[in-house]
Amino acid sequence: MKQNVFGALYGDTNKKFFAFDHKHDYFKLNPCVHRFMLNYQRLIVNLTNYHMAKMIEELNEVPSINYLLAKVETIAKRSTLQPFEKVLLNHFNYTCFYCGKTLSKGKRQTHVDHFIPWSFVQSDHLWNLVLSCSTCNGSKSDKLPKRFFLDSIIDRNNELIDKNQDANVMHDMTNYKDKKIILLYDYSIKNGFDEIWSPS
Repeated sequence: MKQNVFGALYGDTNKKFFAFDHKHDYFKLNPCVHRFMLNYQRLIVNLTNYHMAKMIEELNEVPSINYLLAKVETIAKRSTLQPFEKVLLNHFNYTCFYCGKTLSKGKRQTHVDHFIPWSFVQSDHLWNLVLSCSTCNGSKSDKLPKRFFLDSIIDRNNELIDKNQDANVMHDMTNYKDKKIILLYDYSIKNGFDEIWSPS
């Protein structure tokens, strides 16, 4: 990437899309490009996956592009959220973030949910994870929670930062800013995550 891609793409885009510095491992998107990418993230990912699958099909002569698309789309895989569950249970009450129901300590009824759906962020960050009961986690699925919960997670994250002395937790919260989660919430709606969920 450093030897061939950054420089070539930098020239191909007239030095307007991003800036970089290999000595300091520095890569910064132009704010306009960043906004565009967030605004059309879902479309960009789908187009990229389609063209990657098409290219692989031509190179390997695999008969079905649908099979390749499925493979390409699952490249980003979800990992276990158990370490995050332990952190959240250490610092917060055994209650569901959404409905307030008490969570069972020993019967594995505690779930960790991506507040903004994983299919949009495709990564695990402590500031985007909440404790949830199985009912809420199952019915919320790939939907955004009601905007009311956005204030709640911001308060929760600030509480986590304020009271925490754990180096691992502070490391997980390093790149967190209130405006970041608000921005991601708004952009996820623009990307088609417009079915808003609330607990029944």
